[in-house]
Amino acid sequence: MTARGIPVLLVAGMVIDALGSGMTAPFILTVGHLLVGLSLPVTGLAAAAGALVGIIGGPLAGAAVDRFGPARTVVAANLICALGNVGLLLAQDAIAFGIASGVCAFAVRAFYAAFAPLVSSLARPEDRETWFGLLRAARNIGLAVGGGLASVAMLAGEHTGLRLILASDAGSYLLAATLITLAARSAMPAWQRPATTTAPTGYAAALADRANAVLALLNVACTVVATTALLAMPVYVLDRFPGALWLPGVLTATVSTVLTLMVAVAPRLSAGRRRLRILAFCATLWAAGGVVLTLAGLIPPVAGIALLLLAAVLLGLAEALYAPTADALPLYLAPPGQAGRYSALHQLAWGVASVAGPLLAGGLSALDPGAVWPVLATVALGTAVAYTALGPRLGHRAGRAGTTENDRVAEPA
Repeated sequence: MTARGIPVLLVAGMVIDALGSGMTAPFILTVGHLLVGLSLPVTGLAAAAGALVGIIGGPLAGAAVDRFGPARTVVAANLICALGNVGLLLAQDAIAFGIASGVCAFAVRAFYAAFAPLVSSLARPEDRETWFGLLRAARNIGLAVGGGLASVAMLAGEHTGLRLILASDAGSYLLAATLITLAARSAMPAWQRPATTTAPTGYAAALADRANAVLALLNVACTVVATTALLAMPVYVLDRFPGALWLPGVLTATVSTVLTLMVAVAPRLSAGRRRLRILAFCATLWAAGGVVLTLAGLIPPVAGIALLLLAAVLLGLAEALYAPTADALPLYLAPPGQAGRYSALHQLAWGVASVAGPLLAGGLSALDPGAVWPVLATVALGTAVAYTALGPRLGHRAGRAGTTENDRVAEPA
């Protein structure tokens, strides 16, 4: 059974995968501290080291996609993540905890590198952005539900609850792998090897493509801005509005709500528009959010809180519009047989952001919590200018959202 070309089983698999992630992600430091018995600094260091090593999962998965197909790669990532959760359950020291964390981080990066090619292999070209938006919305819902289930599990006690969370997470990845396997078997193109091509193999071709390399770097900039903003916002709010302890949670919920509601309909709003113009507009929204956040700390509290809520809406809207287009872009840039590597280069942005975001948020906030926003606004504005400048040269390759590949080729520069 399919929904406009995408097997319903794939949607279910993505939701189950997200549900497991939502259960475990908020508790990774707690697992190391309470379950393994590590100090918080050692736990943080081991988890950070694991996340850094896990970045290589993206490039390796990109190569695997082009060699074995995206469905097999996504399923393998799910199985590896299940193994990582078992490792966290069994870990008894910092080394074991760090290795298990690294395995999980590796699998997550591999999953996202193969995710876009998998959707592309099953969806019609003109429906790619629509499905990227719908699947991201479903994933956000899964993350939220997973967080709620984790809270219920913790009622069984700290140690028992954490073990239940890890075991349930491992089971969710096994179930997701099963559903995605069944979905792929119902759509044979996902299991076929990519068509052979005379283009250079390996990442040399993807890196030699200057347009792809530049756009991948811009994606890194935008992803770092989005990640850093969410991490820095609570620190800034509590510094500027010390009595409003409820406010950080409300702002985070606002960003998540806007993102979840809008990401499913964003492709319809952007259909027919040039992809680089969409990305430039999103970067401008991030820059505007940074300006509004700066102003919020300089005016009376009541008006400042109103501006904070406006900024949260801008941040959520920017990511909702950006994500489906950014996911689709490398698939239109890639020549035959290179979709996995092209997508993996763009998905590296999330691995870089997972390291750079905390460093930027922590470092700038240590100087002054208000210093974060002018820096992020400047980076975002520079990215918007770059996307706009590249439009006349690369617009014909990037194409328009919601178009077929033939439309992309025929479209004038």
